[in-house]
Amino acid sequence: MNMVICPRCNEKNKYEAAYCFSCGLILSGVKKTVAMTHENGIYPTELKIDEYAVSVDLSVSESVRDIPIVAKAATMLIEYWSKPINRTNLLGNAVRIGPNQISSVYEIVEELARRLGVEVPETYIKYDPTFNAMTLGSNRDHLVIIHSALVDNFTREELMFVIGHELGHIKSNHVTYNTIAYLCALGLGGFVAAAFRPLLLAIEAWQRRAEITADRAGLLACGDPVASVQALTMFALGSRKLLDEFSLPDFLSQEQDIDRIYDVLNKAFAGLSHPYTVVRVREMLDFYFSDTARILLERLEKRYGQPNKQKIALPPKGPEAQSPNVTAITNRFCSSCGFRAGIKDQYCRVCGGEID
Repeated sequence: MNMVICPRCNEKNKYEAAYCFSCGLILSGVKKTVAMTHENGIYPTELKIDEYAVSVDLSVSESVRDIPIVAKAATMLIEYWSKPINRTNLLGNAVRIGPNQISSVYEIVEELARRLGVEVPETYIKYDPTFNAMTLGSNRDHLVIIHSALVDNFTREELMFVIGHELGHIKSNHVTYNTIAYLCALGLGGFVAAAFRPLLLAIEAWQRRAEITADRAGLLACGDPVASVQALTMFALGSRKLLDEFSLPDFLSQEQDIDRIYDVLNKAFAGLSHPYTVVRVREMLDFYFSDTARILLERLEKRYGQPNKQKIALPPKGPEAQSPNVTAITNRFCSSCGFRAGIKDQYCRVCGGEID
């Protein structure tokens, strides 16, 4: 994987970096000169950020280019204060995984890092009964935290999606911005919020779309649309037992009720860091049924093989490659995953199973 050497400070930056993470210099037009391989800890990949990222996500760097000194100050705050505190707490109260420590989860992290083309991150499993995972630190040095409830309640494939989502934040250079937002959300004093107000204004307009980008990366990493949908559903439902009775079409129809009934109230929650779960599911399905996802999944499968032993059907090609219309569905269902089919569907658009 190519890197960019900053001509001002000689810092090595990732290929997709819009500006130097050390001095803030804009890197557009700077020659990519340093070749990185898996021997350096970063795996080469054919997957580029602009192939899967949401357009609004890609434009965030343009807002930051006008305030490079703020971006540098934010990185320094994380590097010399926030990250050492987080790492110390995790080393004392969580378990750092590796080849000889909880290798079953570490192997997932390693495999997905290879597929997405990122460095295998320092990863911890922390006791927490809530379904959550997060990536903190900076774009250069980061920590992935996985709550124990995910390992206990999610299938291996669902866990792959969640971990792939976190690695997607790393690949997409989201970590610095997300960490600043996380610190301010914790209420770490008015000084922090005031000092980084210009950056926070840019982040607020971007963060929810960045989650959609990370969901796409999680889907591409795990290669399993059914597990990806189920993982997101578990965040909303919180129950493995109730998942057997879950109706995906009915859940998707809830988004229409949000738009119709709570439009004004919805604007009041515009500052939420994550989009509604129902929106994330619909956005991910829209992406999965697109030609872009089909091409990327085929490319990743050709290079790395299927990440799961179970064969997952790739999206259909041509005019049939459309996301299901929630308002025009029938009472025909997939016998495997329960997804409601269109009028002419013979096979499930999600898992490839036969339609009853």
